[in-house]
Amino acid sequence: MNKSVFLLVFSTIILQISSGQSLKTYSGDYELDGYLLNEIPFYMLDGEATYQYYENDDYDRIRKGKFTYSGEVSENGVSLELNVNGNYKENLKNGLWQSNLYINNQGQKIKTVCYANYSKGVPNGPWEIDAYTRGKKERASLHFKNNLITGNFGIKMSNIKMNGKCNLDGYLDGVIELVEGEVEMIMNYDNGFLINYIVRDLSTGEIQKRVSADPDQLKAYVKIKKHIADGNIDALEDIPFKVRSDYNPALHNKFNEYFTMLNMGDTFPGDLKYNSNGYEWSGFRIKLLDEQETRAEKLEKERIEKERQAKLEAERIERERIEKERQAKLEAERIERERIANEERIAKEKSEKANLLYNELLQDYNDSSKKIESKFKVIDPIATAALGVDTYKTKRKVLYRSYRTLLDDYINQVNNVKEVDEKNIIMSKVISLCKRVEELFDKKNKDLEKALKKANSSSQIEKIIMKI
Repeated sequence: MNKSVFLLVFSTIILQISSGQSLKTYSGDYELDGYLLNEIPFYMLDGEATYQYYENDDYDRIRKGKFTYSGEVSENGVSLELNVNGNYKENLKNGLWQSNLYINNQGQKIKTVCYANYSKGVPNGPWEIDAYTRGKKERASLHFKNNLITGNFGIKMSNIKMNGKCNLDGYLDGVIELVEGEVEMIMNYDNGFLINYIVRDLSTGEIQKRVSADPDQLKAYVKIKKHIADGNIDALEDIPFKVRSDYNPALHNKFNEYFTMLNMGDTFPGDLKYNSNGYEWSGFRIKLLDEQETRAEKLEKERIEKERQAKLEAERIERERIEKERQAKLEAERIERERIANEERIAKEKSEKANLLYNELLQDYNDSSKKIESKFKVIDPIATAALGVDTYKTKRKVLYRSYRTLLDDYINQVNNVKEVDEKNIIMSKVISLCKRVEELFDKKNKDLEKALKKANSSSQIEKIIMKI
């Protein structure tokens, strides 16, 4: 790109920027929105301000560059004059801001000058208040690094004196002296940890209170400090205390009170660390020690917890085992009940079948018995005629007598057994006997007759009749 083209492009960019953010200047009345300082009505000031600004796309005014304010009021013998000078960068305070306040209260003159340094709306650099009353100079001073209070600080007012310092991390360090009236408090800090302090009466020199750090905490702090310096961070877990950062509210609030009154953060916008309750600074930091579980205590706690968990697990397993045994027992009992019920059902069915068979066999016996009796027992016509009543005679007397002997033995057996199945076995023999006798009745067999005559027992008769 040649030089002429570069200059053309650069000029075009500059024109676009300047046209998009063309600065305007306001110069005129400026009200201080109801602000009071020790009941002094700043809102009554008749003041004017001059500042430059540009408007963004939402028509908001974005202050940029130098800002000046001048106002005064006089009422009932009291006159007040306020002058403020500072700079804005993109609507944020930047660089030195100075407020000059002059008060004449019926001849009693007070002059205060407040210096506050900013970087893009954040306190950065020295902050100071110089006050002159009856020819005496009073002073308050702080130093900020990106809103962090570091270095020496002090207050020297008619009713309070204070001096001390914060280290680069904002922690109180060394001796801090605070005097209010006739009471003096001397605090000794080590990188934010309060080693000791005393409170004494300046009029008598009497020490009213002497307090030292708790010996256990002091011992722990020394170890913590050494471990951190040695980079032995893991060793911090072996100490029964841990560091918690906080701040000293007495020191913080006292400075906050003075600078809130004289720097008027809510009156002139652009301070990112100011809200309706005052300034939100990071500083006057202190270190407090809170109890913690050491590594050994944690391990012991973990061991106890593991044992507790193991015990709970063992108890759970035992409960499961007992429950499984109970369920197994219940299942076994259920299976046994089912088995018994099934056996009872089978037995019942078997019994019903056996009873049914017995009844059938009994009916067959009755029918067969009648049939046999009708064959063997016939009417004797001669005896019937002689006696005048039906008189029967027996055919095949040897066979019939043997039949009756064996039948009576079978019937006795039936009557002497309890089980129906056994009765049915015997009754089956009875039926077979009846059928066999019916067959033999129609067959003339002299050998049978001879054999039966010789038979002396039911068993011999059974062998003869049932096997021939």
